[in-house]
Amino acid sequence: FKYVLDWAQNATGIAQNLITNLNTWGTLTEKQTELLCKLYYDAQKVYTNCPQGKHTIEGTILSFKWVQGYYGGSTQKMTIETKEGYRVFGTVPANLEDLVVGDCVRFVANIEPSKDNPTFGFYSRPTKAEYLGSA
Repeated sequence: FKYVLDWAQNATGIAQNLITNLNTWGTLTEKQTELLCKLYYDAQKVYTNCPQGKHTIEGTILSFKWVQGYYGGSTQKMTIETKEGYRVFGTVPANLEDLVVGDCVRFVANIEPSKDNPTFGFYSRPTKAEYLGSA
């Protein structure tokens, strides 16, 4: 935990606020400690730039979200962190059911990098989807 605290001393945003709370009150709650560790872990990750075009995407599911469509229906989408080190967001492939956060999947899709973040992209038209197990 010493490395986390050393990192947080020079961090900005929420991490800096948590360190201020620690210095003021002398302790952090369990949830605050978990958040500080998560922020440290995320800051240590090295992300790579997202490719463009048709690629095989293989990685771990980070989250799910239901998105309202233009014609009234809703679609389940997911965010995946790939083995190569970039993250993508898109529609859950139709042939994969009952997925949970932490499951590993592989499929082929078109990828378009985000204009705001080169390490994040959006995928469309997923095909040849496979469930690879849980992480």
